[in-house]
Amino acid sequence: MALPSDQPNFVLIPFMAPGHIIPMIDMAKLLAKCGITVTIMVTPLDATRFSSVIDRAVGSGLSIQLLQIRFPCQEAGLPPGCESADSLPTYDLMHNFFVAINMLQKPVEEILKGLKPSPGCIVCDKHIPWTAETCNKFQIPRIIFDGMSCFTQLVTHNLYISKIHETVPASVPFVVPGLPDKIEFTRLQLPGLFNPGSRDFTDLREQVRKTESQAYGWCNDSLDRAQRGNQASIDSDQCLKWLDNRKPGSVIYACLGSLSRLSPAQFIELALGLEESGHPFILVVKVGSKSEEIEEWILDDGIEFLNEKLVVQILETGVRVGAQAVIHLGEEEKTEMMVMRGGIKEAILRLMDEGQEACERRKRAQKLGEMAKRSIQEGGSSSLNIKLLVQDIEQLMKNKTITLNYYTGLAEETFEERVEGRGLIIRGWAPQVLTLSNRSVGGFLTNCGWNSTLEGICACVLMTTWPMFAEQFYIEKFIVYVLKIGVRIRVEVGARPGAVEERSNTLVKWDQVKKSIENSMDDDEEEGRE
Repeated sequence: MALPSDQPNFVLIPFMAPGHIIPMIDMAKLLAKCGITVTIMVTPLDATRFSSVIDRAVGSGLSIQLLQIRFPCQEAGLPPGCESADSLPTYDLMHNFFVAINMLQKPVEEILKGLKPSPGCIVCDKHIPWTAETCNKFQIPRIIFDGMSCFTQLVTHNLYISKIHETVPASVPFVVPGLPDKIEFTRLQLPGLFNPGSRDFTDLREQVRKTESQAYGWCNDSLDRAQRGNQASIDSDQCLKWLDNRKPGSVIYACLGSLSRLSPAQFIELALGLEESGHPFILVVKVGSKSEEIEEWILDDGIEFLNEKLVVQILETGVRVGAQAVIHLGEEEKTEMMVMRGGIKEAILRLMDEGQEACERRKRAQKLGEMAKRSIQEGGSSSLNIKLLVQDIEQLMKNKTITLNYYTGLAEETFEERVEGRGLIIRGWAPQVLTLSNRSVGGFLTNCGWNSTLEGICACVLMTTWPMFAEQFYIEKFIVYVLKIGVRIRVEVGARPGAVEERSNTLVKWDQVKKSIENSMDDDEEEGRE
């Protein structure tokens, strides 16, 4: 469709990773519903992934366009086609990936010069700090998109100011000051800002913090229930048919995010924990450098720590798997802290338990899901805030002239044969929102990524938490101790993307998975979902 020339053009520049692009596309649709033009700059790979979503939005009358920009893989020392963080063959290349992102400034500015309608503002991911200089050149506002939760931002701010984590040994718990709930971490569970690994991104983090102060405003993650992310590797009808043959609230959906790739040993513990739990399950297997070893076994026989606190302690809608510390990006060091299959089983069974605690957890999950759905409806908080942002930018455009300056078999049967009829294995991308929304799903084994957490909350499901890196330990606390809608697997040592995939030992054992399921699932699943 033709793009109107008399409207402000909101230019969106997302970080090149599914977990960052998906919410930016959600935001683009909310913005376009306000009657403005939205331009999203993406790499050719991401254009292929998300063009069908944009085409549907345009077909519904929304003024959104995708602009492709060549990603300089060769110049930055990346293999061809590595245009998204999840496409990197090893996270040792993450530094090169950021080098490539920095090379995009000049090409983006050249595009902006001839963009019609003229750019009224840039909404950019906070991990692309050079956009601060670009917005200064074009004399337009810069809006930072931050995919983290407000809980994560508050914890991060309080730690940055108090520096309490610097006063205790790495494995000793401390209480985060300035919060209404008692939220504890160890330094090993903190994201790289407070717990740098061998690959230090301090310079990038400091640049991000510096340019944050220059931004006109901030946007946080919101949720649209429409199809999100890559094309699913399983037909949606096949997935729904499988789910419809299961009891309501009986299925555990296990997916650890687009950037979390488990080692073969760790994946086996997860799969055996799900098998031993006795519950039907869907297990999502991500593609990575160890995929062939994982497939052979199937066929042949810290920010997320912050999110964990949010779900477990504050919202009280989750249980912990039991991760204890973060593992840093691309690190190869071994860790002695393991999450075994029994712990995973225990967490899931606790989550699906039939006792009073589990009943209260379901009620909280139902209430929170209804609140989250209302927020994205017309007149809800997400809709209202977007409208206010558009009005603000429109007023700025009226008041000034815009000048363009430039992751051992145990029996004769294979795993897949043993769980046939009870377990569905999805290789690659899964239709997550569609799956979580099905009444047969009662539990979600999650890495506590904020996008997945929001999708779990909106679907009114209980969560088993397995944080790995970045702010995921934060959100685990939020799920289990604040929202109180989850159960921990009890992971105490975290990971960085890529590090878990390379380790020969494991963080989570099968008995941990089994115990978590036993503590969370019960036979009276519908009570909390009515």
